[in-house]
Amino acid sequence: MAQATDSSNSAVEQAREKAANVAHEAAQMLHEHPPGRGHAAEATEELATRIDRTSGYLRDSDVRAIRGDVRQYLRKHPMQVIAAAVIGGFLASRVLAH
Repeated sequence: MAQATDSSNSAVEQAREKAANVAHEAAQMLHEHPPGRGHAAEATEELATRIDRTSGYLRDSDVRAIRGDVRQYLRKHPMQVIAAAVIGGFLASRVLAH
């Protein structure tokens, strides 16, 4: 049983590190190649900064801390979570339909 738990924890840690790396690479791409000028460029820059901040959080936090933060956010903002799930489901269905 302990070996299965260790294996599971290792897989979660690897997924956390991979997510942090992918987020950081996405942020770098957005920083290096903003779309045009004006409001779109400003919004993209802000998005890239937030994504990079999130990648740092994922890299610097352990899985238990992340889990606790997610639970706390879910309790404080249930309607935002539901709205995000609905929007995410709609977007996923549109992508998968085409």
